[in-house]
Amino acid sequence: MVDRGELQAWKTPGGHRRILRSSLDAWLTARGSAAPAAAPAPLVPGSGERPVT
Repeated sequence: MVDRGELQAWKTPGGHRRILRSSLDAWLTARGSAAPAAAPAPLVPGSGERPVT
């Protein structure tokens, strides 16, 4: 989904992807789904965004 441009993400130094919460929320909203309640993740440095872990 990241490779297709459906979700925005960044990679950790170890190569793992972290998907931005706002990106997932927008994707779910576009499909008529509600985001599940979860504890907020830490902010991505310099972005003001929270990744989906």
